[in-house]
Amino acid sequence: MNNELVTTKQGANIIYYTSYFQLFVIICGSYYGLNDCCIAMALLFMTSTSYWKNPVSNSLLQKIDILCAISVISYHWLRVGGYTCESKYRTSIFMGCLLYPISWYIHVCKQNQLLAALFHCGLHMILNFSAIGIYSCIHQENI
Repeated sequence: MNNELVTTKQGANIIYYTSYFQLFVIICGSYYGLNDCCIAMALLFMTSTSYWKNPVSNSLLQKIDILCAISVISYHWLRVGGYTCESKYRTSIFMGCLLYPISWYIHVCKQNQLLAALFHCGLHMILNFSAIGIYSCIHQENI
């Protein structure tokens, strides 16, 4: 295994620091009493910050972070099921996830690592705001 980074150090730092917004999502989940979501987001925060601190291509940390991200996104997709806001937040999750292949395309095909990192940050932020919205919706409907 080589130690080649998946992006420039600048791009990695942007994504790394964006990952800290997940702490706010965890606080919101705690505020709304959704401990299951807090645990999921805490795991994602730990894997994201561990990986993006030094994002080595094809590393074990990369594989763990991707698996955790897919699991947490899927969990939120399922968690919002049956609530009135289901279609709204499933649409926003879907739209956020579309930024991943766009980011990959910009990175690989256009060779613009900084722009690709910004699109990846956009994915993080859309999904983070979606999670906060899901928590609020679940809380409101369970009152």
